[in-house]
Amino acid sequence: MKAKVEAENILVLNPGSTSTKAAWFRGDRALWEDEEEHSPAELGAFKALFDQLPWRCRAVEAMARRRGLDPFGADAVVGRGGLMKPVPSGVYAVNRAMLRDLRRSRRRWEMEHASNLGAEMALRFARPGGRPSFVVDPVTTDELEPLARLSGIPGARRQSLMHALNTKAVCRWAAAKAGKPLSRCRFVVAHLGGGASVTAVRGGRMVDTTSAICGQGPFTATRAGSLPSRAVLDVAFRKGMDKDKAMRFLLTECGLKGYTGTDKLPEVEKRMRRGDAPARLAFQGLAYQASKEICGHAAVLQGRVDAVILTGGMARDRALAGLIRRRVGFLGKFLVLPGQLETRALAQGALRVLRGREKAKVYR
Repeated sequence: MKAKVEAENILVLNPGSTSTKAAWFRGDRALWEDEEEHSPAELGAFKALFDQLPWRCRAVEAMARRRGLDPFGADAVVGRGGLMKPVPSGVYAVNRAMLRDLRRSRRRWEMEHASNLGAEMALRFARPGGRPSFVVDPVTTDELEPLARLSGIPGARRQSLMHALNTKAVCRWAAAKAGKPLSRCRFVVAHLGGGASVTAVRGGRMVDTTSAICGQGPFTATRAGSLPSRAVLDVAFRKGMDKDKAMRFLLTECGLKGYTGTDKLPEVEKRMRRGDAPARLAFQGLAYQASKEICGHAAVLQGRVDAVILTGGMARDRALAGLIRRRVGFLGKFLVLPGQLETRALAQGALRVLRGREKAKVYR
């Protein structure tokens, strides 16, 4: 493929649980980024996740039209990758097999997520102009080593279900900052947000991780994280509890919310500073658990770590980052990259394919 120089127009789509994000890139430069928040009432009007597709696409179209751009006129469209089958890292061309598996994610993963809409939204905006559509490093990206798959129960393998897109993006950034090829770097990345995943990255491969949804890692705003087996059994056999209710409880009613009644980290910090003992314990407990996971994943890398990278929405909280730095600073360089680099990572993935630097993978 002959490389283009600088004129590639890329539409980026990132559907989330409570919002739809979109952006337009021209080459490496973002011309605009926008986000439309969705209220619980709006989302509740749809019986099924994929019923939201036309509505979310209209929101993206309105964002582009407000800026005088044709949303169907990009050179490529890239969406966030959802709960498809486990795949190696990379850029994937949207195809029928991918769309089918995303619509059937509940069968495989026993759950759905708004990111499942990303591929089909990308195809809807790309197809009228005959443009390519992609996803990049979906949440089911799986590069775990054999040792990392052992769970302690024969036949129950640990799965990779984590913030692959942002983890890969911050590693590329850190490697470039250090002036080293990613293939020679070793990082521990802690993504702390609504969900959390702590990942050991060696030579660009995510060789071990805490699955963000599968009950591993530190507790978060609403998620329980890793639990003692007896606690899991207590929840599972609680009166009136079935499997779906138990999972919903562990994902939406625990963590900071369970300890303090709020899932807002800034609010917990305010209470802590006012002398609220339960808030202080929960805030410090989050930093404590994240630090333990970081050190555990440093052991996966045999202690040879180029940098610990703290990222995700919670990384914006300086007090939390300071507590974690205090516990893990002995590992070496500590980098804080607040928020997420997902939008730019999606655009750059599509750009690498358009410029012939990477070949789009075929999802099977």
